Amino acid sequence: MIDALYVLYMRNVADKKALRAASFGSLIHILTAFTVISYTQDIRYIVPLVLGSFLGAYITVKYIS
Repeated sequence: MIDALYVLYMRNVADKKALRAASFGSLIHILTAFTVISYTQDIRYIVPLVLGSFLGAYITVKYIS
């Protein structure tokens, strides 16, 4: 599932579709966060992860690339 999301993420980055790329990037991080949460038992980890992932990808694709 994560590999498929990476393909969609990269495709949207290449097509310079910032909102879609940011959404797929955030989804990837949400899915991978389950591993960390299983060790830390702290779901608050997801909030900064998703916000940072979304904003970083959106700003990079929209304004830098």
